[in-house]
Amino acid sequence: MTFATTTAGGGLSFLDYLIIGIYLLSMLCMGLWIARKQQSTDDFFVGGRNLPAWAVGISLFASLLSTITFLGMPGEMFRTGVAFLTRQLALPLVLAVVWFLWIPFFMRLNLTSAYEYLERRFNYTVRALAAVFCLLLLFGWISVVVLTASRAMAEIADINLSWFFGHNTLATQLHADGSARIGAEDFLHDGTTLAARIRAAAITDQPTPQKQVWDMLGEQVQQRWPSAEMGNPISSESKEFVAESLSTILKRRDLYDESVWQSVQLKGAAKTYLKAGIDNLSDVDVSHLNRSLLVSAFPDEIEPRRPAFRDADMHMIILCIGMFSVLYTTLGGIRAVVWTDVIQFFILMAGAFFTMGFIAWITSSGLSDWLETSKAHRHEAVEWFTPDIGDRSSVAFISLGMFFWFICTHGSNQVALQRYFTVKDVRSARKSYLVSAVASVGIGVILAGVGISLMHFITQYDLPSSSGITSVVDSVRNTAQDGLFPEFIRLYLPSGMRGMVVAALFAAAMSTIDSGANSASTIITVDFFRRFDPAAGADSELRRARMLTATMGIIVVVYTIGLYHLSKGTDIISLCQKGFNCFLGPLGALFVLGMFSKRVTAKSVVPAFLLGEVFGVCSSYSKDLFDFNFSTHLVIAGSWLVTIVTAHTLAIVLQTKATDEQRQFLWMPVIRSGELPK
Repeated sequence: MTFATTTAGGGLSFLDYLIIGIYLLSMLCMGLWIARKQQSTDDFFVGGRNLPAWAVGISLFASLLSTITFLGMPGEMFRTGVAFLTRQLALPLVLAVVWFLWIPFFMRLNLTSAYEYLERRFNYTVRALAAVFCLLLLFGWISVVVLTASRAMAEIADINLSWFFGHNTLATQLHADGSARIGAEDFLHDGTTLAARIRAAAITDQPTPQKQVWDMLGEQVQQRWPSAEMGNPISSESKEFVAESLSTILKRRDLYDESVWQSVQLKGAAKTYLKAGIDNLSDVDVSHLNRSLLVSAFPDEIEPRRPAFRDADMHMIILCIGMFSVLYTTLGGIRAVVWTDVIQFFILMAGAFFTMGFIAWITSSGLSDWLETSKAHRHEAVEWFTPDIGDRSSVAFISLGMFFWFICTHGSNQVALQRYFTVKDVRSARKSYLVSAVASVGIGVILAGVGISLMHFITQYDLPSSSGITSVVDSVRNTAQDGLFPEFIRLYLPSGMRGMVVAALFAAAMSTIDSGANSASTIITVDFFRRFDPAAGADSELRRARMLTATMGIIVVVYTIGLYHLSKGTDIISLCQKGFNCFLGPLGALFVLGMFSKRVTAKSVVPAFLLGEVFGVCSSYSKDLFDFNFSTHLVIAGSWLVTIVTAHTLAIVLQTKATDEQRQFLWMPVIRSGELPK
């Protein structure tokens, strides 16, 4: 059955924009209010080290949660079902490491930047090197998160303020019922070579895809087919005729014959559709399958489906996220970041619960019904272990990847460690981490609930073709499942509730950029400016810190907009994600070596760190560089291990040992002695 959308063609109403505007304005006002009592960089960077542990814990979680997770996790439920939650299996071991090793160690050192420790344990070169790589990680992470979040929000809101922000470019057009079509604008080389190749198939008896297309056109169309020759372009009328003729065969279920098409390298979504089985596809699905088949048969003549480029919407959203995040972070510092993160967390929770509540109400269903629907759906099988290091879906590799991500993030990333520095003691820091861990598990379960409720919804109501999903079968397509939640928000949530959920999406993105900008400003101020200008007064340093925070935010906004334009038609986003993730493993290894290795010094740790980064880059891009698959879940663990092993090997070869002063900063002496002098 069909359920009418809430607005004509979906999109946001005045009430939605009002709610979003109130949210953004309230974040700015909070920054102004907090800034009144700020007098030093100690307030700006670590909040006077007296912030409430529960608030810091929520902020820690919110900073590491992104809109990608908020939108992507419900889509994952279509692919793997509740088995997706097996990634939480690593959490108990992570809890033990962070609780017993990391937190008591770092809290005894009275740090502002985590990399101050590396100078005490090694030297300034190691400190500066780690700080630079953390900045690279932060810029890459923030930009990719904000960009992917903005793309999702652009699907929901159709702003199109072309007078300033650019123009939205429509994707390849569809028929009114959502089925695929081929238009004259899709032809390459003016359609001349396409018409010529199809006509050439008429004189052959070989069973080729081109011959099959010619035969399906029918005698009347064949008689009117243009006599195309290279160097003699066909007319505009002929191009339209060719496009209309090809569009008529897109809904035919007999276009694909395996014996005929086996010689063609299938492109686009053709393989995925065929994997689902033609008999399981709707007529609309079949039309998209056949269009992909024609693109495969005529790759140089028919353009693949063009994505929509929402330049106006993207520019507007990126600027809004960046401008408001930078304003309240520049004014209020880490205290503003923490308290706005708390508000943003509860907005996220409300958005998820609103979605589930609306689906429960409109479908008269509950959790038991959603679970039954999920059980009936065909999910990908989940393997517990495989010896194939290129595998990306085994529980063992996912859990290992999550374990190393968490311990390296909480043990070397300024964004996470700076949160611990804002509370007064070890007990408070542990409480903050516990709150963060509980919130992580809780939001995972809640978003899983959103996913299975959406799955139940599309079995009851027909989604429009623009969603990319017209049946549960369609969820085997990654792009479709990722776009389901935004399309549901845009088309079905009632006015007001839709604005609340979009505000939640803004909240997730803004918590990323405010945390990253403040942490980047902290690193630059403490690890570079303060070292070379120690005599700067408190007021001067605070002004510099605010200026740096604003600058970092502006750089991120400009970089994100540039990345958006560079990524059109490419997979540069995936490349960037792999690029900055490879920095984390060696960073985590630096701190582990400093804490637990008596032999390792700067002479052995610097080349080991650089080699670990090289391994991280090579393993991240193994398919592109070496035509070899290396699981993305193993990149952080692999680069961490390479750094550790290389550092110890070099220490043995070079016969290095830490000095007595440096040994004071090993894990055990720090724990026994309490806070040590800087």
